[in-house]
Amino acid sequence: MRALMLDSDGSLSVAMAALPTHADECLIRVTRAGICGTDLQMLDGYANFTGIPGHEFVGIVEDAPSADGHWMGHSDPSARVISTLRSSSTPLTRTRHGWQQTSQS
Repeated sequence: MRALMLDSDGSLSVAMAALPTHADECLIRVTRAGICGTDLQMLDGYANFTGIPGHEFVGIVEDAPSADGHWMGHSDPSARVISTLRSSSTPLTRTRHGWQQTSQS
């Protein structure tokens, strides 16, 4: 996959990266990404981060474990997924039924 990479010297480059392989997680094709304040701080060396920045994105589920198969096959714009910074102790059964993970509201 093509990815924006932040190198240890603080430079940015577009490079090829291996696809993540986590059998129990969805694979999302990112179609749009945002740059936030934390990303800008990482460019200045915050937390000595190197790798692929970006935690605010929109994408389409390309592959999913069988328990999350309801995410597959969506191709119209209303079926896109977004990232969130929130963490939750909500049981995975909520997301596996297509419910929002962090709240019902």
